[in-house]
Amino acid sequence: MGLIENVSIISGDGAPVESCSKTYGKKLCDCSKNGIKYCDCKRKFSDHSARWGRDSYHRHDSVSAVVALAQLKTFYPKLLFSYFVSDSACDKFATYELCKSYNLRPFIDLNHKNTPADGIVKFNGNGIPICPLGLAMSHWGYNKNRCRIKWRCPISASKKKKEKFGECPIRDTCPSSSYGRVVYTYPESNPRLFTTPPRGSNFWREIYTIGRSSAERGIKRILVDYQLERARVRSRKQWYWRILLAGVNIHLDAWLDYRRLNIVGHLTSWAEEAA
Repeated sequence: MGLIENVSIISGDGAPVESCSKTYGKKLCDCSKNGIKYCDCKRKFSDHSARWGRDSYHRHDSVSAVVALAQLKTFYPKLLFSYFVSDSACDKFATYELCKSYNLRPFIDLNHKNTPADGIVKFNGNGIPICPLGLAMSHWGYNKNRCRIKWRCPISASKKKKEKFGECPIRDTCPSSSYGRVVYTYPESNPRLFTTPPRGSNFWREIYTIGRSSAERGIKRILVDYQLERARVRSRKQWYWRILLAGVNIHLDAWLDYRRLNIVGHLTSWAEEAA
């Protein structure tokens, strides 16, 4: 129906599901009947692939995201994607390098635990340079030929801030030109911190909001609407199979909504013509 031909955003997130298997398994012996409370006899584990607790080392979202992204590009080579959206779990250099190899622009929330180191130029939590006055500098474009982002003095570049602050109180420490202080950041040197577009800009927030909200809605549909955890399955294959069925149903719902919108549109046009 052409619903995903023009999709440009890839987004996703992870969510743990509760297994019905017991931590200590089910006894197969008669030791308890014979008065033996603790024994080393073999036990049955109905879900042998279950991991007890949140195992972020083996199944971290950043690991799953890399695998899922590679599979997606392999399964749908003809679909053209432009953006990859994820939360701070994927904020690592390897993810940015993978996106670059796929010609994707990453929109990943910054992990504030890994704050930028202090230097001659300081940056805020979004990777935007801070002027000596403590204000975030104004984004002034990206130079593709030199692979660098240009930032200008916020007061010199913005009429509103100039009206608010007037003359900069530390003007003597900046360049004498009316153009104001200029700083360049290079995404190639640190693609995690210096993103294009800049993290926190209007366009960045718009794409990030669309991607994150769609991922959260998808998880809600699978876990809540299609009640994945109520299936009470006990193997990873069964989990995958039911998640696949939920995904198919989500696509069917989109098809039905698309048809309903077309029918309503046709009825409206007919009613207008009849009137």
